[in-house]
Amino acid sequence: MSQWSLTTELLMFDSLEAFQQDPSVCETAARLVMCACGTHEPQFYGKQIEYTTKGNIIADWDSYEDHEKVLNSPLFPVVKETLLKETIISWDTTVTYHTIFSARPIALERPITEVTVLTLKAPGNRQEVVEILTTISERTENMFVFGVEHDNDQKYLALCGWESVEAYNEAVSKPEVADILERLWSLADRNYHYLTQLSKVYRSDST
Repeated sequence: MSQWSLTTELLMFDSLEAFQQDPSVCETAARLVMCACGTHEPQFYGKQIEYTTKGNIIADWDSYEDHEKVLNSPLFPVVKETLLKETIISWDTTVTYHTIFSARPIALERPITEVTVLTLKAPGNRQEVVEILTTISERTENMFVFGVEHDNDQKYLALCGWESVEAYNEAVSKPEVADILERLWSLADRNYHYLTQLSKVYRSDST
């Protein structure tokens, strides 16, 4: 697998109507964050396809510690207030995960991105779960990537890119894929699993 060292933050939330109508309302907050040291552009944001009131923002950092510095800086209250104006219903609805993916997450660049958060049903399942995830990643030439969650090593985050919802449905219905997924879900629980359409935001409008 290729070397990838950035820490990816996944922020999920219940969204306000303004975001549901136009997800780009979160770009102001994203640009504020990208002013901080240790951030990377672009950031990605979008609604879940099935549950359109659910939103997500995905950002890369040099390290988890760089993100922590922002959370403890005077910048964060400004970012939080900006998000609560038009994007997020309540900070209590937010869920945040961090991971270092197994390779560069090119899935974020595809028309549809599949997001999965899974938890081992037993610690002893780790080796087989990692073997399954690694096999999927290799077979998809890193269109599927995964990584252990920073704060809970029993959890894994995974991304997979698709050309369309139809392409995803067709792929997972194939017997050989269905068998692999059935085995995976016998070893791990799906905490979150959804498809999303993501847009990019850069530090400046001109990028």
